[in-house]
Amino acid sequence: MQKFLIPLDGSKTGESALKWGKFLAQKGKKLELLRCYHPLASLYSFPDFATPPPVSYDLSGFARFARQYLEEVAKENELEATLTVKEGDPAETIVIYDETSDSDAILMATHGQGGLGKWLLGSTATKVVRASKKPVLLIRPDESDAEPKLEKILVCLDGSELAERGLSRAADLAREFGASLKLYRAVDETPYPMSDIQTVLLKA
Repeated sequence: MQKFLIPLDGSKTGESALKWGKFLAQKGKKLELLRCYHPLASLYSFPDFATPPPVSYDLSGFARFARQYLEEVAKENELEATLTVKEGDPAETIVIYDETSDSDAILMATHGQGGLGKWLLGSTATKVVRASKKPVLLIRPDESDAEPKLEKILVCLDGSELAERGLSRAADLAREFGASLKLYRAVDETPYPMSDIQTVLLKA
């Protein structure tokens, strides 16, 4: 994975992904910062039930402010990155844009800005994980000043080929960053006799 797409919602918690972005950039990775804006979400408390405004609004300001925000964030964090602004529902826009972008993975915080009518990054992150065809790396907001480090990678498997695709990605990261790799497989309780449990586990 050589290029990472980092969606931002304008909040400090959402920007927690930038710390990891900077860490990856120092390892030679390319970054692209994406800011999605939803005009109706800014004009109304309940955008899903809003009717179009009775007068014509100049919405160009939303895009201008969004790009200005990305420029400031990139400068503050000393990041050399491509800056992209898109209009639309955050989760849907992130997934659709990423399908056509040259990024290899999405890097985003698990939570961002809260409140009615604003981007709830928790639900947005969940939607992106489910819909994206590319790997999604979720970063839990951390207020500490500790530098990011990648030393251990836990890979959860369920026996499916789909889950094993994640293993190959994790193995690539482990080799590149010198991290250890640990595989985890949970097994449901079974009705087998205790004498047969070992055989069942070996087949899992």
